[in-house]
Amino acid sequence: MRILTIELLGSGDLVAMAQCIAIDAEAFPYASAQFGMRYASSRVWVAREGLDAPVAGFLAARVRRELLHVEGVAVDPGVRRRGLGRALVREMVEHARALRLRAVQLHVSVTNGAAIALYEAEGFVIRRRLADFYPRSAFGETHALEMMRLF
Repeated sequence: MRILTIELLGSGDLVAMAQCIAIDAEAFPYASAQFGMRYASSRVWVAREGLDAPVAGFLAARVRRELLHVEGVAVDPGVRRRGLGRALVREMVEHARALRLRAVQLHVSVTNGAAIALYEAEGFVIRRRLADFYPRSAFGETHALEMMRLF
């Protein structure tokens, strides 16, 4: 039986931090989050497939006013399509609710159909399309969607 764990990244867990950075580098053409720079408003959740397993995915976010803004979500390519991304999103949403925030906000490339489908399935709605949000070198397409989940 597979044991999936989701937990907040500890500030002293340098091994998990390095694993997040490696997953981030594989998923994005730029650093999506500052794993080593800790702010009181920062949150990073990590997913593992087992109690002592390496980090298999992360979700990085920051509280800004009454919003939790997602900075990056990524899952190791070798373990995608197993529900880790969905579990990370659900944990983050519950955290935002517990903080009594107004909403969760994120930006996603218009080319990332899998992520858009996941977010919509988890209650996010497209608020607007952002022209020239990303540099062309990032995803080959510059447009992004701003998505929100209101509470």
